[in-house]
Amino acid sequence: MNTHSGSGALQSALDAKPLLGWGYQAFWTDTSITSPVEEIERAMDGFRPPDAHSTPIDIHLQLGIIGLFLAGAAFFRVWAQMIWQSRNEPGMLIASGIVVALTSMCFTEAIGLYPMDSITLIIHLIIVKTALTMWDRKDRSAGRPMLV
Repeated sequence: MNTHSGSGALQSALDAKPLLGWGYQAFWTDTSITSPVEEIERAMDGFRPPDAHSTPIDIHLQLGIIGLFLAGAAFFRVWAQMIWQSRNEPGMLIASGIVVALTSMCFTEAIGLYPMDSITLIIHLIIVKTALTMWDRKDRSAGRPMLV
């Protein structure tokens, strides 16, 4: 089934390589005549989308179910760490707001896999570093070895 948005062709591409995906940046940049993107382009009257406009769908297309599971696990870990750390560190509330905004954007834009979206990685690193710094402070006060 093809819709005006090309979602039928997109589902066909997901079904073709579900486990490992098409490869990082390989799906949307394929310009061969057998490219699955050609079918999406035809369904959208000549418009060739640069990405799936959804981070989970784009990760699934590029890295498969395995990549989607690993990215989801990392994403869950960042959220869990952020929520846990927000109870102890007031500065985490600012980072939490940024991560909430980035999470919201993930479902309308593909913002997890592209170099221009390295701000996502930077925010994740800040959250983890803040959490480890807090953990370090607790360990130091208890006389235990430091983790960082």
